[in-house]
Order: sequence, then C-alpha cells, then structure tokens
Amino acid sequence: MRIIFRTSSHKHQKIKLKISPLDCLKNLKKVFKNTDITVVGDNIIKSQVEKYKKVVGKKNFIEINLKNNSKSLQYCIDLVLGFQKSKNFKKISNENELVYFVENDYLHTINSKKNLIDAFNLNIHYVSLYDHPDYYDNCKKFTDFRQALDNPEKKVLVGKYSHWVTASSTTCTFAVKKKILLEDYSYFKKMCKRDIPRDQKIFTQLTNKGRLLISPIPSLSTHIETSYLAPLINWKQNKF
Repeated sequence: MRIIFRTSSHKHQKIKLKISPLDCLKNLKKVFKNTDITVVGDNIIKSQVEKYKKVVGKKNFIEINLKNNSKSLQYCIDLVLGFQKSKNFKKISNENELVYFVENDYLHTINSKKNLIDAFNLNIHYVSLYDHPDYYDNCKKFTDFRQALDNPEKKVLVGKYSHWVTASSTTCTFAVKKKILLEDYSYFKKMCKRDIPRDQKIFTQLTNKGRLLISPIPSLSTHIETSYLAPLINWKQNKF
C-alpha cells in the first residue's frame, strides 16, 4: 500500500475541529504503521515544510508550487501512474498496488488500515473510509437520491472486520488500485479541470458506469469540518 497525503498552506473559512493538517498527518502515520507515506505539499511555507519532513522524512516529501487544489490532485494522480516523476517517489510497478489518496483535513480511527486492506477483498473498485453524513440527511433534500440508505439499489457488504455500504460518490480522499486508476484516468482529468475538483460529479459518473464504491458503517475516518463529521463517533473528544 502507498499513501499520498496532499496538503497546502491555503486557509479555508470553513469551521473545523481544532486540528491542524500536521496533526492529521501524525494521526495517519500512527494509524497506518509500516506504510509508505508520501507528502505532496503545494505552496507550503518553509517552516511548515520542515515540520512535515520531520514526520515522514525528507525523502518522503515532495514540494510543488501549483497553488491550485485541482492541479495538485492531478499531480498526485500522475505521480502514481508514472506520468510525473520525482526523486522522492519510488515508481509503482505493481498494477494491483493499493493507493490511498488523503486530503489534509481527515482523521482516521485505529482500525483503518486493516479494514481498508480487507475491503478490497470484496470485489469492489473504490473505497472511502468516511461514512459521509449526507447518507443520513433525512431532513433535507439529497443532492443525489441514490445516497439515501433506503435506496433499494444500495447494497450492504460484510467484510472481515466491518460492514460496508455501496455509495454513489465520495470526496477526494479515497483508495483505489493503480490499474483501476489508470483505466478511469479520463474521468479524473475531467474532475481536475476547474480550480476545485468536482469529486461528487465524477464519482457519480464512475458509479453510474458500474464502478463499485463502498464506505464503512460506522465510519473509520472523518472530514474535520464540523458540519460534516461522520456520525456516531465523538471526534471532538476521542484521541486518535
């Protein structure tokens, strides 16, 4: 397994837990022990660069200056597929290598790694460890009705350690095997055409064409924006 942790110095106005991108990286490293983690930092100030390098090692940090969310995601995808090269990234030769793309504002629970590996035994294509609260938006109109758990097309799968449910879309934090990423490359090129990746739209297109995306019940990770915390876990008090 390879992990690409994508970060930048760009500040959002969104209300989030008082957890920094560096804290999210430390959590990721703690949870995914003995896993190769590469940090791709877009327009990171020098003092922060050194802090990231201290966590993952200087040979696992790639500095870019694209100043753009979509362009940095495209860079990471191209890096995995060999279309971009860096002395700090070892080429992925195995087409079945599992790659986990992680944004800098996600927390993970302690059992994330074994669950993620096990999920790919379920004959699926994409995995999110985030049980998005949109799936349970009972009081509002769904962005995509297929997200609703009472949608008859949804399937619940049982893994070795967790239950999983099919989803129609997810965020830019997701896992996939290299060969599937290559097959679906044109979709991700479309995702990255605007400044902000159109994750919901592109993943919906992928699942519409037959790709299987699953997420766990309950969640194994969360986006740290307070309006979108994964349900049933006290992310504010638990120490991950």
